[in-house]
Amino acid sequence: MVKNFKKQKKIAIIIPRSNFLISDRVMPPLGPLYIKSFLNENKITTDIIDNPDEISIEDFKKYDLIGYSTTTPQSSWVLEHSMKMKNYYPEIITVIGGAHAKYYFEDLIKEKHLDYIVSGEGEIALLKIIKGEEKRKLIITPKSDPSILNSFPIPWRDRSFLGNYHYFIKERRATTAITGRYCPMTCKFCEARKTGLILYSPDKIEKEILDIKNNCGLNAIMFYDDIFAINLKRVKELCEIIKPHNIYFRCFAHAKSFSEEMARILYDAGCKIICWGVESGNQAILDNIDKKTKIEENYRMAEIILKSGMEAVAFCMIGLPGETNESIKDTENFIKYFSKNKNFSFDLTIFYPYKKTYIYDHLEKFDLKINDYGTSGFYKGKQGSSECCVSTSTLNQEDIITAKNKICSTYGRNFTGSKANIETAK
Repeated sequence: MVKNFKKQKKIAIIIPRSNFLISDRVMPPLGPLYIKSFLNENKITTDIIDNPDEISIEDFKKYDLIGYSTTTPQSSWVLEHSMKMKNYYPEIITVIGGAHAKYYFEDLIKEKHLDYIVSGEGEIALLKIIKGEEKRKLIITPKSDPSILNSFPIPWRDRSFLGNYHYFIKERRATTAITGRYCPMTCKFCEARKTGLILYSPDKIEKEILDIKNNCGLNAIMFYDDIFAINLKRVKELCEIIKPHNIYFRCFAHAKSFSEEMARILYDAGCKIICWGVESGNQAILDNIDKKTKIEENYRMAEIILKSGMEAVAFCMIGLPGETNESIKDTENFIKYFSKNKNFSFDLTIFYPYKKTYIYDHLEKFDLKINDYGTSGFYKGKQGSSECCVSTSTLNQEDIITAKNKICSTYGRNFTGSKANIETAK
């Protein structure tokens, strides 16, 4: 029986280690920082622990609740750690949230050492758990009203904490931020497809920029949300806020709405790097995944970015439904076309079919087979490696891995992973 809290208790939010990466101290994850800030505002003492493997299990006994914010590739570590925690301290409440809990809750519900599973927004749900107002093990939270999300405090950031992370935009040390939640796009490989759109207010975003600059001493930001450059009106609004603060920033955009005017505005406000999901250089593959972009739009977007003086980072993926040697060659041709430009880079991964994606839930509609036994779900690991658990009618898993590694090795100068020694995923 889970106990209720009747007085001030001590909470720990754990950021799991990502052992599949060379370093998991590059960009600080924002979810736990939002949670800590919200709990602090509600007078609840909360610690963020991002080095749990360096802390003995006995040192956790001072906490009344342990919360884990996890992605799918980190989930095996979380399950092992939370089970150990329960074995040592059965009275400590364990809560799991984050992307894995949101989409894999049906698997997690049977884990007896987890007291609560929060699928969705975590702030209010965790507060109710702490106050003893929540009795359900599985809490599926509805999407909050925009006014509620905009009323939440900005993420907790501490100069010494951020000093553990090492991400740079040009020569400037940077940290992460987002300008909204959810995504209205329809990509069938993504769990967050068609979840709507909530944009943070200009005042909230400017407050974050000032906090990052003045309190954390940083003057560069990685805007991590896919919907930063959702349309020209929003870009103008954001850049009016950003420009006076003389920061460098990196953001995501979309080929369908990108334009020369948008590029000029972003560059003028301090944008140095633009990323976007090209996914494939083959139109049939793009149509299969409902990307709603044309091949020529991706070529045009890259040309505009590079002409404007910014860096272009194209996110590409192989192993998608219907993939063939010919479609992979089309993706390689896109990379090859821009590979001589030093300001062009690409990230090439292999599609991983996460639960709750349209493809996973409607596998019978696609030329795709899944064999995910022994995989953890990371898209990009050490030395730029990728796991592969998919095959099509013309390509087996080994074919896809070989093709991926060949492209990365051939265009290593532009590959955002390791420049050499591309590992083969096992």
